[in-house]
Amino acid sequence: MMPVRQKRKKTAKEVAKHFGVSERTVRNHMAEERDTYEARADYRRNLAGTMRAQGKSWAEIAAAVGGSEWSARALVRRYRTSLAEPTGPAPSPTPCGAGL
Repeated sequence: MMPVRQKRKKTAKEVAKHFGVSERTVRNHMAEERDTYEARADYRRNLAGTMRAQGKSWAEIAAAVGGSEWSARALVRRYRTSLAEPTGPAPSPTPCGAGL
């Protein structure tokens, strides 16, 4: 079994330099709770998908979600994928011979 918390291999400073953001931004993201992160990600994905459905340009979407045009495209792709996924529990399989 893997430990719940693993030792980080890169420092916040190294990650910040790699992504072109501040060290504080990296630390904030690392400290953010999972539910908060997922809610923010859902909001950005839904906003991007809704804006694209309204005919907005990639540049407009990118500005609204705070990213690049490529990240806006990825958000819209994930939005469309999420619409295609079933939302309820999967139906349980019928045992062999049941209902006969």
